[in-house]
Amino acid sequence: MKILTTFAILFFASHIFAQTMNENLGSVPCDFTLLSFGDTLQTTKQQLIQRSEKKREYSRNHYGSYHSGIAHTEWHLEFVSKNQIRTRFIQFSEKSKHRRKYAVIFRDANNLTLLKIYLRRNAIRKWLGGTLAEPTNIYSLDLLNIPLVIMEDTKSIDIAYIE
Repeated sequence: MKILTTFAILFFASHIFAQTMNENLGSVPCDFTLLSFGDTLQTTKQQLIQRSEKKREYSRNHYGSYHSGIAHTEWHLEFVSKNQIRTRFIQFSEKSKHRRKYAVIFRDANNLTLLKIYLRRNAIRKWLGGTLAEPTNIYSLDLLNIPLVIMEDTKSIDIAYIE
């Protein structure tokens, strides 16, 4: 009986440690076609992952000061790309209410627009990785203001920065 119990423990323990870090964190692999102004971003990895976020607020006036903080979880689309998200410079005559924001368009398999949204500049975080000879761009798109119900029907996502 001891041998059987030991074997069962070792068997289950090996499966727990055999999972990747992303599987342990609960990430969901995905296969979106990612674009920037219609040009395909050459992505090597994509995943949806739930992350903990914290927001802090400080204020000071002549009555005193206060601090407040909020902690919550948000879903992020993280991906690694060989090329960067493109920037579009708006003409002076165009409206500038979307300036310094990301334009993100979610499309279905028939290329119909499911959602077009303008996100604040800090809604997409970027890191540089790789080597000098072969750099990579690592992005994390905050999905806080995006209805997750459309993600199931989304086939492509077009992202561009408007300057």
